[in-house]
Amino acid sequence: NCSYNLGMRHLKGYIPEYPVGTAEELADKMAEFVPIARAILGVKDLKIITFGPRPQDFFACNAPIKGLYELGVEIEENSELDLLVSYKEHTDDPRIPEVCADMAAEMGEGKYYPDLLARMAQFELTLLDWAEAHKGSKKYVAFADKCWPAFPSQFGFEPCYVNSRLVSRGIPVSCEVDIYGALSEYIGMCVTGDTVTLLDINNSVPKYIYDEDIAGKFDYKLTDTFMGFHCGNTPSCKMCADRAVKYQLIQHRLLEPAGSD
Repeated sequence: NCSYNLGMRHLKGYIPEYPVGTAEELADKMAEFVPIARAILGVKDLKIITFGPRPQDFFACNAPIKGLYELGVEIEENSELDLLVSYKEHTDDPRIPEVCADMAAEMGEGKYYPDLLARMAQFELTLLDWAEAHKGSKKYVAFADKCWPAFPSQFGFEPCYVNSRLVSRGIPVSCEVDIYGALSEYIGMCVTGDTVTLLDINNSVPKYIYDEDIAGKFDYKLTDTFMGFHCGNTPSCKMCADRAVKYQLIQHRLLEPAGSD
């Protein structure tokens, strides 16, 4: 009856898998609906801001955005040049030293590049200011940004650490202009009430890594393992204590081939 009435009135309703029980049991069902409702309301109030063209090599990044509008998500697409102009406008921003100090405290001495902190702090402020100025009627913002190949040469660093700091504040930042990836991170936050990360699963774990770090220590075969890889939007609070800001091997080889080893 309930399903029939909802359908006839063109209303969307949530019916638990087993909607029958005592008052106490049904109260639990209502509690189970809270993260679902939070995700639905959150998505309707989300704006995803992008910088740069979506890469042709990644199908998911090129997926149509029509479906997002149907969910209530607003999309704002900008060029990398827009981002660079805004970044330069934040040169010598008086808030930079405070952000640098916060970054240093978060990572700990010896676990970051001191000469890059000011540039990364400037970029963090650029994104935060852009989000505030461009969210319009929406309450929440996520980013999907192009971070290569032009970014490191024009900005002088890679934005991975800044991305990770924003995601820890509830502002997901996916690289490769992965709009659906940013949405997935955001939904994960709404459902769990916690910060999240986005990882690519790679099943080709090198045997030497397995031999060095897993064999004899854990009851796993090589075929049981996988690598969780992404460019670096995982927040530090989800990493081990020995986390550190380091160079990404492939990017390092491309940018500094003479000293890549």
